[in-house]
Amino acid sequence: NLVLSSAILISGCSISQTLTMFQHANITCFSERTYHNIQQHYLVPAVERVWKAHQDALFDVIRQQNEAVVVGGDARCCSPGHTAKYGSYSLMDLELGQILDVQLVQVQN
Repeated sequence: NLVLSSAILISGCSISQTLTMFQHANITCFSERTYHNIQQHYLVPAVERVWKAHQDALFDVIRQQNEAVVVGGDARCCSPGHTAKYGSYSLMDLELGQILDVQLVQVQN
């Protein structure tokens, strides 16, 4: 269950479409509720731990360089013509070419 759940999450597939495909192929699988429980209790915390470790290591490299940091930021929302409630904002070290942080922000109307 854990391996299949992580494959669905990492691939970006829709859980409902994936479960429908399994149902049509007559393959027994867990429920959508079980998927969300696995995602909440195991997958998201694991991704957050890996990201935090990567981010900490990157900040250590930047500190060791003891130089000014040149950063650039960019935000994304949904496609033009649609209203978005949230967008993501990324901050990148332009010298290293590494993402320093990503934040989910609420769009102001």
